[in-house]
Amino acid sequence: MASFIEGLIKKVVQVITIEGRVFIGTLISFDKNINIVLDNCIERIYNKNNAIKEEKIGYYFIKGDNVALISDGGDLKKKEDISHVKAEPIKEFIL
Repeated sequence: MASFIEGLIKKVVQVITIEGRVFIGTLISFDKNINIVLDNCIERIYNKNNAIKEEKIGYYFIKGDNVALISDGGDLKKKEDISHVKAEPIKEFIL
């Protein structure tokens, strides 16, 4: 797992937390507990009745206990028109 995450340093990643929150940002660092630091971070907020909302956060720390998924974000930071997209929020993960 650590070698996968090491390959994502200085790249855009998407992080989904166990609460179902979605963060996109540049991975700055992580530790053995998968605590991670993102820069230029945004949170995508999904709502089945309204368009997806993006909140700019900037520098953000996510505790490893809350991380459910980390993926290569690829082109997720490119400006796309998502103002018309509606989606159900991701449900909380139950461990």
